[in-house]
Amino acid sequence: MDFRKLHYILTIAEEGSINKAAQKLFIAQSSLSQFLKKYELSLGYALFYRTRNGMQPTNAGIQFLAKARQIINIYQDLQNDLIDMDELKSGNIRVGMSVNRSACTLPAVLPVFSRRYPNIVLDLVEGNSAFLETKLIEGTLDVAFFTLPLHHKKLHYEPIQNEEMLVATKKGHPLINKSHPPGKTGRRWINIKDTEDIPYILLKKGQRVRDFADEQFRINKISPPIFLSTFSPETALRLSETGLAITFIPKSLTLYQKNMEYFSIGKDGTYRTLCLAYPNTKYIPKAVRAFSEVVKDTVCSLMQELA
Repeated sequence: MDFRKLHYILTIAEEGSINKAAQKLFIAQSSLSQFLKKYELSLGYALFYRTRNGMQPTNAGIQFLAKARQIINIYQDLQNDLIDMDELKSGNIRVGMSVNRSACTLPAVLPVFSRRYPNIVLDLVEGNSAFLETKLIEGTLDVAFFTLPLHHKKLHYEPIQNEEMLVATKKGHPLINKSHPPGKTGRRWINIKDTEDIPYILLKKGQRVRDFADEQFRINKISPPIFLSTFSPETALRLSETGLAITFIPKSLTLYQKNMEYFSIGKDGTYRTLCLAYPNTKYIPKAVRAFSEVVKDTVCSLMQELA
């Protein structure tokens, strides 16, 4: 079995383009195009067809790609078994996180993990939760860190910690006049219904914080004005600091932006559950388990620091 050829085919499928795949594989575009032509000829059927949106798999290609991923995953499991036997002396972990989550978590996680396991390499993949779940299903990630709920029921996950969601505003924002004295969370709190006429800066649809915002609006039966939508939580937070609008943020982000007003949502606060998710396989490599333990310990310490 030539795993290199399978890797080439899977890369073409992932990139949707011979040119992009060739760049990622560090080979000439003409060489990759010639390889694909010869490989399809040897199989006796086409794996891809060209469209305006790039290379798309044929029906035969869809089946081929599914089996190829299974073969690669089995081979990687074998490699991980051998690495486990070698007591975590080498190997790599494919980790998925959102840009926001990696910025908050990795600066605390990586120094600890690298000190304990200096020869384990992390391959970081960043994207929104839907993208990361798909990568887990495909088997191209070993572990991902995000919030519940998961949309793919086939994934295995373990809850880590509850994280409070907050409304962030500029200090002195008029929302303070609609807030209530500190409740269970120790900070002033608001009723989302009271923000109906206040502009919001939200994240783009498909991101978990946006899902949370839409759910809050639905529950409270309001449609507040949307000043701006962005992919970046940091952009939303910094624009809120100007007083143009308010935004939802996870509590972990308050660690990096202290010069603002943060309100709990409801007297008892409103929370989301952080989790680590894995492909639906019985086998979780020792290196992945070790990384997960460091993440759990670090996140719990971070939340205690923010308490």
